[in-house]
Amino acid sequence: MKPAPPAIRLATRDDREAVVRTLVRAFDADPAVSFLLRGDAGRARAFHTVFDVAFRRWTLPVGGAWLAEGGSGAALWAPPGQWKAWRAWPDLLSLAGAVGVTRLPRILPILQRAGSKH
Repeated sequence: MKPAPPAIRLATRDDREAVVRTLVRAFDADPAVSFLLRGDAGRARAFHTVFDVAFRRWTLPVGGAWLAEGGSGAALWAPPGQWKAWRAWPDLLSLAGAVGVTRLPRILPILQRAGSKH
């Protein structure tokens, strides 16, 4: 008999750590995310920072943060027309640190191009 799929629900502010932990684990070896974020000793903190900001600033406010039972999965998205990059302005320095300040000139054009597709 096939096990039942985990229950999935909208995440709340109280789910912050579970969502971030799940996404950091899920994207740890993702080539695109690994390319965008720093690869030195600050890498683990960079992953945590980016997913924390994405949760708190970009997706939770628009009802786009989801968590599977037991933290077995998580998803973040913004509904059409709801992606607002400016929501992360209070975390701009942290995000720059997650990329690596010296890497910003190379990474920013990529992020701007991707952002234009939102």
